[in-house]
Amino acid sequence: MLKLFIENHQFNTIKYHALQIVNACKSSISNDVIFAVKYSGLEKIKEQFRELSKYESELLERIIQIDSSESCEKFLNELEIFRKGIKKISEKELKKLFPKKRKINVPKYLLNSNDKISFFSWDDIGLKKRFLLYQLNGEYIGVEGTYSSTSHDSFCYFCRMKNKVNLVAFLSKAKSKNPDYYKIISQYICLDIEECNAQIKNLSHLENLLYKLLKNDL
Repeated sequence: MLKLFIENHQFNTIKYHALQIVNACKSSISNDVIFAVKYSGLEKIKEQFRELSKYESELLERIIQIDSSESCEKFLNELEIFRKGIKKISEKELKKLFPKKRKINVPKYLLNSNDKISFFSWDDIGLKKRFLLYQLNGEYIGVEGTYSSTSHDSFCYFCRMKNKVNLVAFLSKAKSKNPDYYKIISQYICLDIEECNAQIKNLSHLENLLYKLLKNDL
């Protein structure tokens, strides 16, 4: 049975370094530099995985063979079948994550989706709310925030890439001893969530935000 072992952010990392190799090969630089770019990229890719079988390691090592845009595309296409999809979620499960919401205007395509992404997110334009779903320690958690109507070019807190972003003020889900006190954490996040998912190479900032929102320190 085929084992799916590449998560979305890991594939994005692989793709990033594969394209770096293509750029190095296209430039008129020495073979030593190309060699360094290839093996440095491979090392950073393997650091993304806790463990790899011999076969999985050999699959990733094929990045060393890239010497053109064509060979890069072939390499990435070969890895595509080993990508993990995100865990499916039902409408019933979604309601449990946001029990105080009578109605959640979630796009129907998100329900029971098995997309190769790192997180679900969508906007409720009427409420100016952004919802975010993420698997943390194997279980889905959901947070919501209010987003600003203005946007500008800056670096996204999640993917760390420069894109069109707006400020999202996320409300903490942690319980407080003082019912009149609550915590809000604001960050600039990509307007285009699909693009954000296609660029995110490290989940630490996303998970750090969620841990802060869940932490009972109010």
